[in-house]
Amino acid sequence: RLGRALRWRDLPVDLQQAAAPTEKGGVDKKRLAALISSVVMQNVDEWDVWYGRLLAYRAEHGDVDVPLDTTVNGHELGRWVAQQFLEWRFGGLSEERRQRLMTGGLSIEEENGRYFAEGLNEFERHLEDNHGDSYVPNGFFTESGFALGNWAIAMRAAWRRGQLSSDQQYLLDAVGFPPAAHPHNFHARKVTRAIEQQLRSYQGMALIAREACFRSLVLKYHPSTNTRVHHAEEAIRFLSCYRDFFLYPPKPG
Repeated sequence: RLGRALRWRDLPVDLQQAAAPTEKGGVDKKRLAALISSVVMQNVDEWDVWYGRLLAYRAEHGDVDVPLDTTVNGHELGRWVAQQFLEWRFGGLSEERRQRLMTGGLSIEEENGRYFAEGLNEFERHLEDNHGDSYVPNGFFTESGFALGNWAIAMRAAWRRGQLSSDQQYLLDAVGFPPAAHPHNFHARKVTRAIEQQLRSYQGMALIAREACFRSLVLKYHPSTNTRVHHAEEAIRFLSCYRDFFLYPPKPG
């Protein structure tokens, strides 16, 4: 901040006193180290402190993944790294911080692949535990601590933006993860699950057959053509989000 190297008089009084020789002629190194650490922590960017913990972990463990439950001196480094990837994935990190994370051995491409695969496995377990109901509540965590609710939101957002490869789209579809989210309401979800079942029964058929199926479902549930149908809004929203993948699926990679 001064635009030059610090001089003795710039140092805090406590630091000057700690650096002065003791009665035994030496320096109280323990007190000096504590004061320097305190001064650094008060003036450095908190992100830089966490980044230093990441580098320390890498220096000790090498080029390995940082598990979610990783701690460094009691600090939850694994959760910090997960948060960085989340911000990176959704554009919340500056270019300078992305470059530093890559220098520190983190790769968003590798993380995306690991994150996708881990979520896929967790979703399959969730589907089995819930008797085939693919609904994942927002903010839901699995028993292993995986944020499956956030994963489901991220996958559908990436699917909608065209950020998933064709292989990833077909893998999600194969395990029963639809491009459209089912509603929270149980009775509305019974309607959308029935819609999904009918759509899946037409997958692989000719486009003209799929178009006829989709049109019939829209006419059945749209409030302008059927005023007595229950949960019409949820049904039409589900169909709208499912439409592109059902009618115009990508070519297999």
